[in-house]
Amino acid sequence: MGVLHLADGRIVGYRVNDRDYPITMANAKRALNVAHCARRFGRGSTFTAYELSKFSDETGLPPYAPITWWIARGIDRFVRNDANAAERAVTVTAAEAPVPTVKRPAGRAHAALGEARKGYETCRPVGEAAERAVRSGGLALERAGKVLGGTEAGEPMTALRDHARLAQEAAGSAEALFFAACDAADEARRKGIELDVIREGWAADHCLALVAQVGENAGEAAGHLHRADGIRHELNRQAERWARRAG
Repeated sequence: MGVLHLADGRIVGYRVNDRDYPITMANAKRALNVAHCARRFGRGSTFTAYELSKFSDETGLPPYAPITWWIARGIDRFVRNDANAAERAVTVTAAEAPVPTVKRPAGRAHAALGEARKGYETCRPVGEAAERAVRSGGLALERAGKVLGGTEAGEPMTALRDHARLAQEAAGSAEALFFAACDAADEARRKGIELDVIREGWAADHCLALVAQVGENAGEAAGHLHRADGIRHELNRQAERWARRAG
């Protein structure tokens, strides 16, 4: 059981019972955080548990399983030049190194942007569609010779305007959140390149949270626009009835 590394010292994996687990240098940095927290706060502390769960997420190792802890501790000992860890370490070539199967947090953040982009694209025409719904509703009332503020027409037109406004606000918020998610994904990528795994994880988590909000706001915008369209259709039907009665 020991570290797999290239001739230049870069860690590429860990071998346990003749099975090789892919470990990147960024994963190794997270393993050092696990060991540091365990020494400073205790193995059972919240800080250690958080770092261990992140190490598990980023390597694909089973969460909180003994093997995950052993590998994190073994990497730390190797980096700190522990004699036993150095003796168990194996030098491999790049071709022999196990291939990582789990994306880094920055990679997951960028992948999530694809879903957020769909929400962003659906929100782009919402503002214009909401304005069309209001204009169409107003024209329907004008054709029937009704005053917009009249008792019979005022309530549905007010509701239509409210839903149109809320659709525009939700769409605008979704667009702003999408651009913020792009910035967070880029920040995660920069921190990943710098092997600043703490800030990479923070930026990636922030990006994923923003992506979720983009979806929520896009759905809210679509819902309000749908209700505004429903009121518009109803106003058109009422306008036809009013026109027939007036004729």
